[in-house]
Amino acid sequence: MKSAGWLPFIVLGGLCGACGSLLDIDDVEFADGTGGAATATGAEGGFGGSGTTTGTTTGTATGGSGGHAGGGNAGGAGGAGGTGCVLGPFGAATELVELNSGSGDWDASVTGDELTIYFASPRSGTLGGTDIWSATRPTIGASFDPPQNVAELNTTSAEGDPDVTADGLTMYFASQRSGGSGDHDIWVASRSATTEPFGAAQNITDLNTASEDRDTTVSADGLTVYFVSDRSGGLGGRDIWQASRPSLVQPFSAPVNVSVLNSAGRDANPELSSDGLTIYFDSERAGGVGQGDIWYATRSSRTEPFSAPVNLSELNTTDEDLDPEISSDGLSMYFSS
Repeated sequence: MKSAGWLPFIVLGGLCGACGSLLDIDDVEFADGTGGAATATGAEGGFGGSGTTTGTTTGTATGGSGGHAGGGNAGGAGGAGGTGCVLGPFGAATELVELNSGSGDWDASVTGDELTIYFASPRSGTLGGTDIWSATRPTIGASFDPPQNVAELNTTSAEGDPDVTADGLTMYFASQRSGGSGDHDIWVASRSATTEPFGAAQNITDLNTASEDRDTTVSADGLTVYFVSDRSGGLGGRDIWQASRPSLVQPFSAPVNVSVLNSAGRDANPELSSDGLTIYFDSERAGGVGQGDIWYATRSSRTEPFSAPVNLSELNTTDEDLDPEISSDGLSMYFSS
């Protein structure tokens, strides 16, 4: 897990926007994006349908063949065909002060409705070196309630890198607890309802090695996972790897290095969009703005490789900007800085 000494000023935050300007979270911050009307045509698996909302911005999207109507600034879920909604830059971030502590807070993960957020922190009240915490809010835009320790996931060892599924029923995370294969292992816990605690965590043995394995992001159907490892066969200190499985009850395939995303520097904290067409991550590679930057790559379909990564320059500073987390609708990003 990251330690407060390694990243002492990290916090979480968020931004709002429409098809013309996105949402974002940093260090725990929140900001409204502003912009003019935006129009786009839906791509396969991307934004589509017919949807218009009016607020600080207005966005309209038209679905291709097979699209269906949906609300929201970017329209409904994508239909087949079309060119995809081209989202504009993020607005300025504002700190979500109700989530942050003086100890360090990072690795945000939100449910599909964005009403529950999970993150890692070594703040007072932890059971181990770093614990997983959560907070809820009644509506998007409202302040989060005080964070609570997710005790059923934590041990006297370090836990972090929470990655909750959109329905809030499955949590992937990293832990140094006993029973693992290496330094950090990837674990998973599930529950039958969001009103219930998570069940006992299970080690995902098909992904773990004697090296460090962590920082998962799982596709919307649960069949593909991207994660970070410093195992042999990588290009840098930490690389992004990928594995897949034919069904939720079967093991993952042997992980492969996603070489198009990796560099000789540290590449970590991947975050896959809900349509599977964009992946965000942070990297210390050459060409960045600061000590660590957020980058992204896209692809036209889920069967295609990702493009060469692009620096998400409007979010990056001369400090460290890390841990991107994009909302299910693609309009909000949570990150650490």
